[in-house]
Amino acid sequence: MRQDNSARAGHRIVDNDRTLVAFADTYIEIDIWLTLEYRVGWMQENGLVPDYEASMFKAFNSELTQRQARRAINILRLYGGLTEGSARTPMDGAVGQEHMRTVPSTIAVGRSEVQRNMIATRGLGLPRG
Repeated sequence: MRQDNSARAGHRIVDNDRTLVAFADTYIEIDIWLTLEYRVGWMQENGLVPDYEASMFKAFNSELTQRQARRAINILRLYGGLTEGSARTPMDGAVGQEHMRTVPSTIAVGRSEVQRNMIATRGLGLPRG
């Protein structure tokens, strides 16, 4: 396993195994996201109502954006939390701003717990809890 040298000057963040695993997780999750998005779109195009499928997509999407922002913060370490205007802020503070924007996304337009209940009752036929 490669050492975690990402915090030291002159080392690339991709030389860290944890970063490579994070990139692999991101790749897989985006593939899942696309599959859910295409399914909902296909259903709408064919006159079907994506009842629980839309809930699956909404819950996965909002939680995915949170995970991606958290991964970016973790990869950039302390620099990821810096805000716009700081001399050492990577990407002009976009990572920290995105992380703060993703937190309410699991609440807006139906909390993730509500979406999971809809998936359980409508998609899996489970009784209401």
